[in-house]
Amino acid sequence: MSIIITAVRNPKWKKAMSPDTMEEVDIIKCEVQTNQFGDEWLPFGCTPYDTAEHGKKLWEDLNNGVHGEIGT
Repeated sequence: MSIIITAVRNPKWKKAMSPDTMEEVDIIKCEVQTNQFGDEWLPFGCTPYDTAEHGKKLWEDLNNGVHGEIGT
């Protein structure tokens, strides 16, 4: 079963260490609801290098303003 993100809130820019390069990279942290967990809000972080399709789509949507402004 594929994960479908049904709602997003509180997107914020954060810094994290890339496990591949050990360099600091920008990520977006937020809370999501999914088709698998119903109304429960789950912490989620995404990057432009996300390997999961739902993570790639969320990164694109967040950067295109689909879920509002990304805070700091």
